[in-house]
Amino acid sequence: MKIVQLISTSNEDNIHKDNVVYLGNWCAEDKYIIRDQTVNSYHWDDRKKLEKDNKYINGLYEEILEELSNSLNKLHSQKFSKNYWRTIAGYWLFVYLSVNSERWGNIENVFSKHKDINLYQSLNVENNPLPANTREFINLASDKKWNHLNYSNIIKFFIKKKNLKIKLEPKKYNNEPFYYNYTENFIHKFKTSLRKIYLNFFKNKIKENKIVFFKTYLGLKNEIILNLKYKQLPTILINKIFKKNANFKLRKILNLNYMPKNTFEEFIIEDIFKNLPTEFIENYKEIENYIEKSNLPSKPTLIMSTRSLATDNIFIRYVAIQKEKGCRFIYSQHGGAYGHIKFSWSEDHEIKISDYYLTWGWQKQDEQKVVPFFVLKNINKFKFKNKKKIKKICYFIRSRQKYTSRIDSSTGSNQMAKYYENCINFYDKFNNKNNAITLVPRFHEAQFEWNHINIWKKLGVKNISLTNEEPLENVYKNYDLLIYSYIGTGFLESLALNKPFILVSSIDEWPLRDEAVEDFKVLEKAKIFFKNNDDAIIHIEKIKEKDINEWWESPEVDKIKKFFKEKYAKLDNNNNKILTLKNLIDKIISNEI
Repeated sequence: MKIVQLISTSNEDNIHKDNVVYLGNWCAEDKYIIRDQTVNSYHWDDRKKLEKDNKYINGLYEEILEELSNSLNKLHSQKFSKNYWRTIAGYWLFVYLSVNSERWGNIENVFSKHKDINLYQSLNVENNPLPANTREFINLASDKKWNHLNYSNIIKFFIKKKNLKIKLEPKKYNNEPFYYNYTENFIHKFKTSLRKIYLNFFKNKIKENKIVFFKTYLGLKNEIILNLKYKQLPTILINKIFKKNANFKLRKILNLNYMPKNTFEEFIIEDIFKNLPTEFIENYKEIENYIEKSNLPSKPTLIMSTRSLATDNIFIRYVAIQKEKGCRFIYSQHGGAYGHIKFSWSEDHEIKISDYYLTWGWQKQDEQKVVPFFVLKNINKFKFKNKKKIKKICYFIRSRQKYTSRIDSSTGSNQMAKYYENCINFYDKFNNKNNAITLVPRFHEAQFEWNHINIWKKLGVKNISLTNEEPLENVYKNYDLLIYSYIGTGFLESLALNKPFILVSSIDEWPLRDEAVEDFKVLEKAKIFFKNNDDAIIHIEKIKEKDINEWWESPEVDKIKKFFKEKYAKLDNNNNKILTLKNLIDKIISNEI
């Protein structure tokens, strides 16, 4: 019988190099695509299956959330609503279900094709690391070592439940730390010290605040001004990571009163409390006490935030507590893809937990709490002059986790690998035709284990822009044209600022919801949006020798820009976002909206 070694992540050694099956292209260490090897087909490449699984996971999420809420209420002797637990634990739960659904599908797929052969899987005998909070779990789900352990747990469950004849080859890891390990740098410690000094002076005064602004994207100066208009001082929270050892005796007696409908759900029921962050069990009371003793206002009437749901576990617990007391919660859009990609759990979640949701201009049918507003980010601080000739182009390439962390329209590790290959294809084709123009790829400093820099340097690329090395302000000043390879935040900000750019993206990779399809057709008509590399390069060829404003500022293009901007990247017409925002808040407080 033929023996095959299954490689699930890039963390493993090839024990039997002649007979290897790679679970996906994410197993590659120094390239995007594994060639000339046996690579398992990725089940979410099938878009119909992706949409079907998305619907299923969303339904399962609501059922599990209901039972998880009951279980945690019983554990902590509470009677909080489902919405309370949705606010503090919902983000973690959806990531957890998405991660395991994707990994389960990968294993199910490979096992369906290798029924009659032995599969070797290196297994670790150690327990999975337990995250302290949602952010740590997201980081773990991006870690190759954790994913290898996770795949191993799924395989063991498969063997147990389906009586598969699979030989397992144990292997221990070295003592390398997991991805989530974090140490505070000097700047962070310094800022924390300043916050403590501020709170020592004004803690009691801040406690009396009726309106809380937290990570609003308005910037420190504007937040101070807004607070002063309400005759209060800015609310500041000193975050703290609570990390107790897991109480496995306690976790073993916890259960969900849920009847699983299939083998995957059986796995979830068995596994969920092994991965539930300590903030919901062991550290729950400690966090509650910390909030009570903190400077956070004790009786706010309204709280507003823009980017705190997955990263600020203390603050979001505070929000959930205050919402149970009747406090209203405003959350606002913090980036791109909202309002136009086909399905986005993040968007749906943010709307569900908020009382008012501020968008960058778009509306949502039958959602009264969705309020068309404008971009809150301080993007207008970028000052630049559009140059006439194209000499230097910045090519924005998305950085996303190597291992899928949640399901949405563009999800899937394997799809990201193909996306990166397409970016290389664009770079090569462009340079073959436009030697006189410098094209600089730009990546986020977070590599997410893709090793972008090494891969592109091996291709002979010398000039690479990183977000932590070249500020965005310099990009706007120093580059004549921006090219975005994905549907995200960047192209909307450029549109709002009237910085010349083009968007090159396959709709197959980034599917749009029905109401947005026609809007992007309008962008396509203006030669701002292209569905493939070749057409985009032809367009650049046509405009490179001319004044770029002949195209960018032409009446037809300008009309289209204004239309799209008004809907998806609207700026405050009065050029006074603080006043406009205050007027809205005042109407909410007085129940006018």
